[in-house]
Amino acid sequence: SDVAYSLLMGLGLWLSLQPPDVGHPHGHRRIESLVSVVIGAMMTYAAWEAAQGGLRAWRGGQAPALTPSALVVPLVAAAVKGGMYVSVRRFGRESHSPALQAAASDNLADIVSSVVALLGYLGSRLLTPLLDPIAALLVAIWILRAAYGVLSSAVHQLVGGGGSPQLIEAIVEAAGGVAGVVDVERVILEHIGPKISVDIHIRMAADAPLLEVHRVSHEVRARLEELEEVEHAYIHVEPA
Repeated sequence: SDVAYSLLMGLGLWLSLQPPDVGHPHGHRRIESLVSVVIGAMMTYAAWEAAQGGLRAWRGGQAPALTPSALVVPLVAAAVKGGMYVSVRRFGRESHSPALQAAASDNLADIVSSVVALLGYLGSRLLTPLLDPIAALLVAIWILRAAYGVLSSAVHQLVGGGGSPQLIEAIVEAAGGVAGVVDVERVILEHIGPKISVDIHIRMAADAPLLEVHRVSHEVRARLEELEEVEHAYIHVEPA
């Protein structure tokens, strides 16, 4: 699954960075969100497999065999995934990449799965065989929870969901700080993949010269597109 995730992320990032064309005037950033949906679906399938394994072990009622690998493998997996999680999570946040953030969520799910599986294994040997299937079911629930977070965020981006109240506040503050802007009338935000497209209506003096209106609108646009989450800004000027 890790190889598949890496290939998907590489392909998705490459495609999403392709320049706009006639068929995709806003670019290809939504492809990265689509990759996140695929990763979320694969995580959901992994949760289903873990749940099925737990139910089979529950019906069997026997403790798993005691082997050195059953103790070492989960610890090694947790350590490796821990390093991957820290790195991928940092890169994902810095680049606002939904695919990398989805991969980080998958790494975290793997860490929790390894630790819980080890505890369930030890508990089934020392206490009762039922602890192993219980651990498997808990792992399934955790993975499903992580998959839901990945899928909900990616779908929100794919369907053009809006931005956060904090971003709206930052946009209003940036636009309102430009000399010549009397008021910000309306702000519409829409996700284009992981980035935001801004449609903003500002008010200026009704008798403002055309060149002044042109200058102000360009400055507002420049300030908004300096914001990290904003991809494009479209400015509409209304008379005050």
